[in-house]
This record gives sequence, C-alpha cells and structure tokens, in this order.
Amino acid sequence: MRGECQPVLVVAASRETAMSKLHSCSSLSSLFERFHRKTTRISDAIGPPMTRACHRLSESLASAWSAVRSGTSHTHRH
Repeated sequence: MRGECQPVLVVAASRETAMSKLHSCSSLSSLFERFHRKTTRISDAIGPPMTRACHRLSESLASAWSAVRSGTSHTHRH
C-alpha cells in the first residue's frame, strides 16, 4: 500500500517545486485567464460569424499559452 502512495507524493512534490518556480508567471496566467473569459463573454454578445472568429482567437491563444507553460516547465526541470 505504501509503495502505491509513493509516486503520488513524488508527483505532488515535483508539482509544488514547479509551481514555486512558475510563481513569477502566476500573475500573467491569471491575466490571461481573465482575458480568455472576457473574449468568450464578448463572443456570446456578438453575432455568430464574429463568435466563431473570437473562439478561434481564444483557442489559438490558449494553445499558445499552454505551449509556453509546458516549455517553461521543461526548462526549469534541468
């Protein structure tokens, strides 16, 4: 039973260190999330063609942001 719990603890610890290293990016992350929410809300208010464009923009931004975040986590591991 103890052997099963160990990997979970290791993952939690590594995630904690990654989060502390990414602390400087946390404000940027919250800013991005706020912007993402705002774009989806605006897209709901605008007509369907504009909605599609806004969704595409927010999706591309989300994928770009996740790529940046995964890239930073990889560089911090070394």
